[in-house]
Amino acid sequence: MEGKVKLISRNSNENANSMMFEQNSWVNFTVLDIGAGYKVKRFEILPLKQLSFPKNRFHAQHWTVVQGTAKVTVNDQTFSIKAGETIDVGIGEIHCVENPDNSEILVFINVQCGFYMAEDDFIHFSDKIGRIADAV
Repeated sequence: MEGKVKLISRNSNENANSMMFEQNSWVNFTVLDIGAGYKVKRFEILPLKQLSFPKNRFHAQHWTVVQGTAKVTVNDQTFSIKAGETIDVGIGEIHCVENPDNSEILVFINVQCGFYMAEDDFIHFSDKIGRIADAV
């Protein structure tokens, strides 16, 4: 992944004692906690940047915005989620989160729940900044 600064322990054998941090040109995220059936991540999305368009096969997500306003797309619906507000993303739903602000970093907490939450659970679709879709 181009632009990546740091990656610690990114594999499907993660446990509550391992910490994962990733930083690149549009997002930073840290795994805060992992347990049986859940994973908690903190995301920082830089101004005017977005995450890719994936869907998850085996886990659902609950997002809480803690700073800024997120533009969230779930399937074909778009929502504006402000600090203190939440949104749920179900298993199999195509989703994306964007930071529409030109100066403030968007921060949100992502709680994943399911029986499998490794990074390879995400099936990625093409997005507007040119990342390539996974073979489906």
